[in-house]
This record gives sequence, C-alpha cells and structure tokens, in this order.
Amino acid sequence: MTQTPQQDPLYTRDQDSELNIESIISAPLIALSKANTVMLNGQTQAILDQYFVATKKEEGEQKKEENQTIYKPKMINMTITKPVEIKGEMVNHEMIFQIPLLSIAPINSIAIDKMKVSFNLEITSTTSYINGHNGIIERKAQLNGKISNEKHESAAEKKYAKSNQKALKIDIQAHALPLPLGILNILDLYNKNIQPLTTKNHDAT
Repeated sequence: MTQTPQQDPLYTRDQDSELNIESIISAPLIALSKANTVMLNGQTQAILDQYFVATKKEEGEQKKEENQTIYKPKMINMTITKPVEIKGEMVNHEMIFQIPLLSIAPINSIAIDKMKVSFNLEITSTTSYINGHNGIIERKAQLNGKISNEKHESAAEKKYAKSNQKALKIDIQAHALPLPLGILNILDLYNKNIQPLTTKNHDAT
C-alpha cells in the first residue's frame, strides 16, 4: 500500500493580492476624491431642494421635450411698521417686503481637506518595460507589492500560515467651507432689489 505525501492545508500562496504599487498608493486618494465629490453634490442638491422651487419653462408647444428647469428661490414675507408724522399726527405705516429663505438659513458646506494614509507595503516582485514616449526609448522599472500585516511573525509561522488581515489606516479631516461665490452673488442681488410696499396708510383727517 503506497502512501501519498501529506500536504499542509494551511499554506496558501498569496500572489492573487499582488498589485502594481502605483495602484495601491493611488487607490485611497482616488476613493477620497470620489467621496468628496459625492458629498459636495449632495450638499448642492440639498440647497436646491430646500431653498429653491424648480419649475419647467416650455419653449413652445412643439418643443416640450426641450423644457428647461428654472429654479426660483423660496421667498418669505416680512413686515415693518414705522410711525410717520402726517399733518401733525403720528400714523403707523406697515410695509411688506420679501427676502429669500436662503438669506436667513444657516448653510452647511463642508469638504474633506486633509487625509493621512498609512500602511505597510511589501514588495513581492519587480518587472521592467520599455517606454518609448516622446521618441526616447528607455527601460522603466515596475514594482509589484501588497499591503503587508502589521503583526510580526516568526519564519516558522510564515511558512505554514498566513493571515488575510491587512492593515490600512486612514485619517480624514473635514472642515467648513466659505459660502460659494454664486450664493453670495444671489444674496447681494436680492439685497439690492428689496423694495418695501406700503399696505396700510392711515391719513389724518
């Protein structure tokens, strides 16, 4: 009776996780850029939904498929009562004016401005390729690697077992941003065009 040699089932090769080092380093940065874009787009959409009213402007009966979306700011009415002397008597004048809701609402605008990534990188192989960019032929080095474990193991432990847990630490800081120039221009435009309307005028008899 022949016996087949027994193989250690715990040992597995980890070459599948090997990547170009440029890809490993750039992946967290690309993820940060995408996350920042999603967050800023979400804040912009929230401002449009809460402080503006979307309406459709038709360009004609035959061009309904080309309707444009027009955003109008939500307005609130406010009153001012001012005593005015008319013919020796004090008369109260009530005036109504409109201001955009956007001008009195606290607008949150935050973005990620700092990011710190730390991990252990293990170089698993090196290759080279010929680069002929701009008519200059030269050989470039390419490093392949993977994120290694923070846990230090002996040579015997590494021979028979490998951990699949990888360590990647990311510290992110987000801070408030100043109001966009477009919003400031909108507020300035409405501020210059606020005109109170007299609703009550009690003349002296």
